[in-house]
Amino acid sequence: MDFYTFTSGKLPENTYILVNNGEAVVIDGGIHANLTFDMAEKYGFTVKYMLLTHTHFDHSTCAYDMQGKGVKVGVFYNEADGLYDHNVSLTSKVPSLFKETHADFTFTDGEELDLCGIKINVLATPGHSKGSCCFIVNDMIFTGDTLFNGSVGRTDFYGGSAEEMKASLEKLFSLGKDYKVYPGHGETSSLFYERDNNPFSPFCKK
Repeated sequence: MDFYTFTSGKLPENTYILVNNGEAVVIDGGIHANLTFDMAEKYGFTVKYMLLTHTHFDHSTCAYDMQGKGVKVGVFYNEADGLYDHNVSLTSKVPSLFKETHADFTFTDGEELDLCGIKINVLATPGHSKGSCCFIVNDMIFTGDTLFNGSVGRTDFYGGSAEEMKASLEKLFSLGKDYKVYPGHGETSSLFYERDNNPFSPFCKK
Protein backbone atom coordinates (compact mmCIF):
# COMPACT_ATOMS: atom_id res chain seq x y z
CA MET A 1 0.00 0.00 0.00
CA ASP A 2 1.21 3.49 -0.88
CA PHE A 3 0.45 6.45 1.33
CA TYR A 4 0.26 10.15 0.49
CA THR A 5 -0.74 13.23 2.43
CA PHE A 6 -1.12 16.96 1.93
CA THR A 7 -2.29 19.91 3.99
CA SER A 8 -4.55 22.66 2.66
CA GLY A 9 -6.92 25.48 3.55
CA LYS A 10 -6.95 28.46 5.89
CA LEU A 11 -7.52 26.03 8.77
CA PRO A 12 -4.68 23.78 7.62
CA GLU A 13 -6.42 20.43 7.25
CA ASN A 14 -4.64 17.14 6.63
CA THR A 15 -5.81 14.93 3.79
CA TYR A 16 -4.63 11.32 3.65
CA ILE A 17 -4.63 9.04 0.62
CA LEU A 18 -4.27 5.25 0.77
CA VAL A 19 -3.45 3.59 -2.56
CA ASN A 20 -3.58 -0.11 -3.38
CA ASN A 21 -2.99 -1.43 -6.91
CA GLY A 22 -3.57 2.00 -8.42
CA GLU A 23 -6.88 2.68 -6.64
CA ALA A 24 -7.22 5.15 -3.79
CA VAL A 25 -9.22 5.79 -0.66
CA VAL A 26 -9.08 9.41 0.51
CA ILE A 27 -9.62 10.35 4.14
CA ASP A 28 -10.94 13.90 4.65
CA GLY A 29 -10.37 15.51 1.26
CA GLY A 30 -10.68 19.06 2.56
CA ILE A 31 -12.26 21.96 0.69
CA HIS A 32 -10.81 21.68 -2.81
CA ALA A 33 -11.15 18.36 -4.66
CA ASN A 34 -8.71 19.45 -7.36
CA LEU A 35 -5.79 19.09 -4.93
CA THR A 36 -6.51 15.37 -4.58
CA PHE A 37 -6.97 14.88 -8.32
CA ASP A 38 -3.75 16.76 -9.03
CA MET A 39 -1.94 14.32 -6.76
CA ALA A 40 -3.69 11.39 -8.42
CA GLU A 41 -2.47 12.56 -11.81
CA LYS A 42 1.04 13.13 -10.51
CA TYR A 43 1.40 9.69 -8.93
CA GLY A 44 -0.80 7.72 -11.31
CA PHE A 45 -3.70 6.46 -9.21
CA THR A 46 -7.49 6.61 -9.48
CA VAL A 47 -9.58 7.96 -6.61
CA LYS A 48 -12.43 5.55 -5.87
CA TYR A 49 -13.63 6.44 -2.37
CA MET A 50 -13.53 9.19 0.20
CA LEU A 51 -14.17 8.61 3.90
CA LEU A 52 -14.96 11.45 6.28
CA THR A 53 -14.03 11.48 9.95
CA HIS A 54 -16.76 14.13 10.29
CA THR A 55 -18.54 16.61 8.05
CA HIS A 56 -17.25 20.02 9.14
CA PHE A 57 -16.63 22.07 6.03
CA ASP A 58 -12.84 22.12 6.23
CA HIS A 59 -12.85 18.34 5.84
CA SER A 60 -15.86 17.71 3.63
CA THR A 61 -16.61 20.60 1.24
CA CYS A 62 -14.88 18.71 -1.58
CA ALA A 63 -17.47 15.90 -1.37
CA TYR A 64 -19.75 17.46 -4.00
CA ASP A 65 -16.95 17.80 -6.54
CA MET A 66 -15.49 14.41 -5.64
CA GLN A 67 -18.82 12.77 -6.43
CA GLY A 68 -18.94 14.69 -9.69
CA LYS A 69 -15.81 12.75 -10.68
CA GLY A 70 -17.33 9.41 -9.70
CA VAL A 71 -15.85 9.12 -6.21
CA LYS A 72 -18.08 7.36 -3.65
CA VAL A 73 -18.30 9.27 -0.35
CA GLY A 74 -18.83 7.51 2.97
CA VAL A 75 -19.60 8.95 6.39
CA PHE A 76 -20.62 7.73 9.85
CA TYR A 77 -24.36 7.04 9.79
CA ASN A 78 -25.42 9.81 12.20
CA GLU A 79 -23.12 12.39 10.63
CA ALA A 80 -24.52 12.03 7.10
CA ASP A 81 -26.78 15.07 7.47
CA GLY A 82 -23.66 17.23 7.61
CA LEU A 83 -23.44 16.92 3.83
CA TYR A 84 -26.73 18.79 3.42
CA ASP A 85 -27.29 20.64 6.72
CA HIS A 86 -25.30 23.84 7.05
CA ASN A 87 -25.57 23.77 10.85
CA VAL A 88 -23.89 20.37 11.12
CA SER A 89 -21.20 21.23 8.55
CA LEU A 90 -20.68 24.69 10.11
CA THR A 91 -21.11 26.27 6.68
CA SER A 92 -23.61 28.57 8.36
CA LYS A 93 -20.42 30.44 9.30
CA VAL A 94 -19.10 30.39 5.70
CA PRO A 95 -22.13 30.12 3.37
CA SER A 96 -19.99 30.32 0.23
CA LEU A 97 -18.63 26.84 0.99
CA PHE A 98 -22.03 25.16 1.27
CA LYS A 99 -22.44 22.52 -1.46
CA GLU A 100 -25.39 20.27 -0.68
CA THR A 101 -24.94 16.58 -1.38
CA HIS A 102 -25.62 13.17 0.17
CA ALA A 103 -23.45 10.26 1.24
CA ASP A 104 -23.13 7.29 -1.10
CA PHE A 105 -22.78 4.96 1.87
CA THR A 106 -22.65 5.05 5.66
CA PHE A 107 -21.02 2.92 8.33
CA THR A 108 -21.17 2.39 12.06
CA ASP A 109 -18.97 1.64 15.06
CA GLY A 110 -16.91 -1.52 14.82
CA GLU A 111 -17.55 -2.01 11.12
CA GLU A 112 -14.72 -3.21 8.90
CA LEU A 113 -14.69 -1.67 5.44
CA ASP A 114 -12.93 -3.32 2.51
CA LEU A 115 -12.26 -0.58 -0.03
CA CYS A 116 -9.77 -0.97 -2.88
CA GLY A 117 -8.55 -4.08 -1.08
CA ILE A 118 -7.69 -2.04 2.02
CA LYS A 119 -9.14 -3.12 5.37
CA ILE A 120 -10.37 -0.09 7.31
CA ASN A 121 -11.87 -0.40 10.80
CA VAL A 122 -14.31 2.23 12.03
CA LEU A 123 -14.24 3.53 15.59
CA ALA A 124 -16.99 5.88 16.78
CA THR A 125 -15.51 8.84 18.68
CA PRO A 126 -18.23 11.47 19.17
CA GLY A 127 -17.46 14.69 20.99
CA HIS A 128 -16.15 17.11 18.38
CA SER A 129 -19.34 16.35 16.45
CA LYS A 130 -22.13 13.85 17.02
CA GLY A 131 -20.83 11.44 14.38
CA SER A 132 -17.08 11.91 14.58
CA CYS A 133 -15.11 8.73 14.04
CA CYS A 134 -11.60 7.39 13.58
CA PHE A 135 -10.28 4.94 11.00
CA ILE A 136 -7.74 2.22 11.78
CA VAL A 137 -5.60 0.88 8.94
CA ASN A 138 -2.82 -1.53 9.90
CA ASP A 139 -0.67 0.36 12.45
CA MET A 140 -2.18 3.76 11.64
CA ILE A 141 -5.14 5.56 13.15
CA PHE A 142 -6.74 8.55 11.46
CA THR A 143 -8.30 10.61 14.23
CA GLY A 144 -9.89 13.57 12.44
CA ASP A 145 -10.62 16.29 14.95
CA THR A 146 -10.98 13.95 17.91
CA LEU A 147 -7.29 13.69 18.84
CA PHE A 148 -4.43 15.99 17.90
CA ASN A 149 -0.76 16.09 18.75
CA GLY A 150 -0.93 17.57 22.25
CA SER A 151 -4.59 18.53 22.14
CA VAL A 152 -8.12 17.48 21.17
CA GLY A 153 -10.91 18.89 19.05
CA ARG A 154 -13.27 21.57 20.26
CA THR A 155 -16.57 20.44 21.75
CA ASP A 156 -18.47 23.73 21.62
CA PHE A 157 -19.63 23.42 18.00
CA TYR A 158 -23.08 22.23 16.93
CA GLY A 159 -23.46 18.58 17.97
CA GLY A 160 -20.35 18.62 20.14
CA SER A 161 -20.15 17.27 23.68
CA ALA A 162 -17.36 17.49 26.24
CA GLU A 163 -18.76 14.44 28.02
CA GLU A 164 -18.75 12.37 24.84
CA MET A 165 -15.25 13.58 24.00
CA LYS A 166 -13.98 12.34 27.35
CA ALA A 167 -15.54 8.93 26.75
CA SER A 168 -14.09 8.82 23.23
CA LEU A 169 -10.60 9.59 24.51
CA GLU A 170 -10.89 6.83 27.09
CA LYS A 171 -11.97 4.49 24.29
CA LEU A 172 -9.04 5.50 22.08
CA PHE A 173 -6.44 5.25 24.81
CA SER A 174 -7.72 1.84 25.85
CA LEU A 175 -7.06 0.25 22.45
CA GLY A 176 -3.85 -1.29 23.76
CA LYS A 177 -1.74 -0.72 20.66
CA ASP A 178 0.62 2.15 19.96
CA TYR A 179 -0.88 3.26 16.66
CA LYS A 180 0.70 6.10 14.74
CA VAL A 181 -1.75 8.99 14.98
CA TYR A 182 -2.66 10.93 11.85
CA PRO A 183 -4.87 13.84 12.96
CA GLY A 184 -7.10 16.18 10.99
CA HIS A 185 -4.85 19.12 11.84
CA GLY A 186 -1.25 19.41 12.96
CA GLU A 187 1.60 16.96 13.24
CA THR A 188 1.50 13.19 13.61
CA SER A 189 2.01 11.50 16.97
CA SER A 190 1.54 8.10 18.57
CA LEU A 191 -1.36 6.85 20.62
CA PHE A 192 0.68 5.90 23.68
CA TYR A 193 2.51 9.22 23.66
CA GLU A 194 -0.80 11.09 23.61
CA ARG A 195 -2.24 8.79 26.25
CA ASP A 196 0.62 9.60 28.60
CA ASN A 197 1.32 13.24 27.71
CA ASN A 198 -1.72 14.90 26.18
CA PRO A 199 -3.14 17.28 28.82
CA PHE A 200 -6.67 16.22 27.86
CA SER A 201 -5.96 12.53 28.35
CA PRO A 202 -7.61 10.97 31.41
CA PHE A 203 -4.44 8.87 31.70
CA CYS A 204 -1.95 11.74 31.42
CA LYS A 205 0.98 11.16 33.78
CA LYS A 206 2.02 14.80 33.99
